[in-house]
Amino acid sequence: MKDGLISGFFVIVLSLILLGTVSCLGRMIEKPVIEIREIAVEQVSLTDLKIVLGLDVRNPNRFALELKSLEFSFQLDEKDAGRGRTVEELRIEKSSAARVSVPIVVSYGDVIPHLKLIFSGKEAPYKLEGKAHVKTFLGAADIPFRNEGRIGFNKK
Repeated sequence: MKDGLISGFFVIVLSLILLGTVSCLGRMIEKPVIEIREIAVEQVSLTDLKIVLGLDVRNPNRFALELKSLEFSFQLDEKDAGRGRTVEELRIEKSSAARVSVPIVVSYGDVIPHLKLIFSGKEAPYKLEGKAHVKTFLGAADIPFRNEGRIGFNKK
């Protein structure tokens, strides 16, 4: 009976340790660094623009991350410019980076404040914030991110 009590206690303690580790996963993983490297107008139609964001995603961790998706909003020149979500999963090896292209269809009503800036080819300040859905050998987590910088525009 004593052995059963000790093994039951061991199982409970081990379960609590594992539960605590998984619940702290978001704090154990360093945030991926996500930067806009390119904004390109890919297609112009009568009703909207298809814009492609070229994002560099850097994994600062000492283990690989499976990037399940990125959800984000971005601002150009301190004005809302759109929202995006990646559709393909991506493995980012430890201490390395990968390029992700995210197409966003924007109606002219939403893009009119930015048209002059987009077609000028000049640089503008941007803000990108959202969350990265990642999976590691430790488990899955949603990791918030925020990045600010300057970006130039290329017309494809």
